[in-house]
Amino acid sequence: MMLLLLIAPSLACPDLREGWNRALDAAVAAETGGITAGLASVEAAMGCRPLEPTDVARAWVVHALAERAQGRDPSPWMRAARRLAPTLHDPRIPTSLWRSNGTDAPASVGVEPAGSAMLDGVPTTAWPVSTTDGPHLLQILGSDGAVRLARTFQLLPGEDALVETHGVTGVDPSHARPSADVGAARVPRARRPGLRAATLASALGAGAFALAALGERDRLERATDLTTLDAAHQRQVIWASGSWFLAATTAMLLGLDLALPERAP
Repeated sequence: MMLLLLIAPSLACPDLREGWNRALDAAVAAETGGITAGLASVEAAMGCRPLEPTDVARAWVVHALAERAQGRDPSPWMRAARRLAPTLHDPRIPTSLWRSNGTDAPASVGVEPAGSAMLDGVPTTAWPVSTTDGPHLLQILGSDGAVRLARTFQLLPGEDALVETHGVTGVDPSHARPSADVGAARVPRARRPGLRAATLASALGAGAFALAALGERDRLERATDLTTLDAAHQRQVIWASGSWFLAATTAMLLGLDLALPERAP
């Protein structure tokens, strides 16, 4: 899941803790509208002010409350909050929600062009970074210390994600290496080496089966008796069918690879 959080510099930056308190008070009163309003305030703050890990944890708690109010699983957000601030617990947070089950799995995230950024409230310059699955916040800061780009995204277990930040303006040159491909900021592309390897193997298999089918055609032309002709024909059908099947599989895997990188909220 990917959310792009941008805020115009002319707008006043809201206080994340005000959104946090509004959402928690609304959760106690079972007011879904108040939780939604608190989440909107929190997301606006994430897009305009550098956050410390504890405040990122607060943001994840608010997201968890919103997910639960919508009948969705809040546990990834709560695990991320506990990971960043294990002592954050507030009496307004239901105990069952704070203790949501689940186990963290390894994942990693990189930034291109590589440079200085805030990942989950921690200044980071060396990419990629080994982390865990679940939600994360990336903030790119300008030379004036203001947030130029903020993105929240969810990593899958074992995922190696790349966040592309080409075209972000107002960033100190020392914070981002120049790139020949400068354009609009793009949605992160997830690197899935297993999927790419399966696609390559399927394509190679389709080619090998096609060559084998061509070889059987030569044997058909040289056959001198009916038995040899029938056997060669059967093998050719098998090889040709396998080639078509693997070619279709390759096309499906390519389509899946292109569809997966962009994760909508």
